[in-house]
Formats: sequence, structure tokens, C-alpha cells
Amino acid sequence: MRQWNELDNAYRYTTKGIALCRDWNVAETLALSCVESAHIHYALDNDEQAYEALQEAKQIYDGFSPWGSDRVAAYQAQLDLARGEGESAERWAQANDLNIDDELELHRDVEYLALARVFIAQNRFEQVLSLLGRLHQMVQAIGKMQSVLETLILQAMALSAQGHTEKALIKLEQALAIGEPENYVRIFVDEGPPMAHLLYEAVKRDISPDYTGRLLAAFPIDESEQGDSSKTQPAKSELIEPLSERELEILQLIAEGLTNPEIAARLFLSLNTVKVHTRNIYGKLGVNNRTQAVVQARALGILPST
Repeated sequence: MRQWNELDNAYRYTTKGIALCRDWNVAETLALSCVESAHIHYALDNDEQAYEALQEAKQIYDGFSPWGSDRVAAYQAQLDLARGEGESAERWAQANDLNIDDELELHRDVEYLALARVFIAQNRFEQVLSLLGRLHQMVQAIGKMQSVLETLILQAMALSAQGHTEKALIKLEQALAIGEPENYVRIFVDEGPPMAHLLYEAVKRDISPDYTGRLLAAFPIDESEQGDSSKTQPAKSELIEPLSERELEILQLIAEGLTNPEIAARLFLSLNTVKVHTRNIYGKLGVNNRTQAVVQARALGILPST
């Protein structure tokens, strides 16, 4: 449910699970549940609760599982990076005993992924792409698909950070092909503005437009993203022709995910009339499909960003 971005349900079930683990004194499942709770709190922008949940997980693991403690420390470093606390994540990387020159150890995949994020933040692109390439082969060989998906996402972000947009989009397209059937959302959204910018590039190239549009709709409003979008998109006043009141109404329903027949029924219009309005909307926005129309309208401020 967290990966589907159903955060309220994810929080409800995880909280219930944690309470049951406490009642039954099931330490390992309690620690895993605390880690999951931290991810949910991060998605809900509850930083303090996320840190507290990870701290509890570490305290539990310290009693019986060095492997578990190491994984929690890696998640902590990942959270630090996401919140802009790069120095803390770098200290974790320096203190970690990972040796990426040796054969990779499967049970440490979470640590390798966290280290890859640190390398990206440090612009150590040659090292990170080498690490991710080897890790991708390892997790793909055993069919650990979420890790496969994450390695592709990080490869795309590393390539994008280097300015290799076309190569980044190839990796992103592979990630979208894996993520769409299972409706993964958070694994993309949790990467923040750099991933949003890359997804916008995917929209422009009509890469998995429906899925990409759903992912972009899940990102929170971010002023830096809006500022970047304004550099590449025309101002609202620069539209060839302003949208009419009816076109704005139809555009809003398109953004809500309604099909043309559903819009026609909602507004008591003929299907053909809706199609004509939709074509007019595309023409005025300079786009070719529904997803591009919504993304462009949000970038222009015609629709709200979420």
C-alpha cells in the first residue's frame, strides 16, 4: 500500500501490526515494521517520527542482528540525504565496511543502494555507475525485482545528473516497464525533484504517458520544481489562445482521470462535443495527449500542482 501511495491505509495497517508485535513480543517483525513505519512517515513528511521509528528498529536489531542494524543505518543515511543532510550520510559511508571492489554480497543490497545515493550526491558518477551495473546484474539474476527497479532508477538519476538525458531516459523507460504492472509509485516519488524533472522529460517523449502522468501527479508541490518548469514553459499569458470556461472545466475532469464518455455524462454533453473541446485544449496547450495536457497545464499554473 505504501508503494501504491495509499499512505493512510499503509499507516493504519503498519500501526496495527506494530501494536500486535509489542503484545506478542515478536522482535524481528517489530523491527521490520518500524522500518516500514519510517518509510511511511517520510512519505507523509513527518521527519521526526521517521527518525524515531528507525531508532527503535536499530535498538531492537542491536540485540540480535548485526545485519539488521547495518540495514537500518543504511536507511538512515538514505533519509539523511533525502532531507538534505549530506554530511551525515557521508560519515555513514566513510564508516561503513563495504568494499565495492570485491564481489558484492547479496544480503547487503540495501547498503549498496544507499552508498550509490551518496556517490551521486558527491558526483562520483564513474564509481556509482560501475556499482549499480554490477548490483543490477546480481539482483536481476535472482529475480529480486524491487531491487532491480531501484538500480534502474538510480542509474537513470546518475546519468541525468551528468547531463546524459537520453541515456537516462533509456534506463527510466526500463524502470517504468517494471513499475507500471505493479503500480509502483513511492519508489519513484521518494527520489524527489530530480526524478520529477526526469519524468517530465519522459512525458515530452511520450514514454509510458499514462503511468508517467500518475507518477507526476503524486509528487508534492515543490517551489523549486515550479521555478525550473517556468524556465522551459511559456507563461500562462503566452498561450496562443486562452482556454474557455468549458475547456477549463473539461481539463479539470481530464486531470481527475475521467474518460471522454464519463466527462460527457458528467457535463450532459455529447461525446463528440467533448472530443472537439479536448482537441481544442490540446491545440492551445501545444500537446498531443491527455497526460501531456495535464502536465503542461500544471506547469503553466492553469491547474494546481497536485
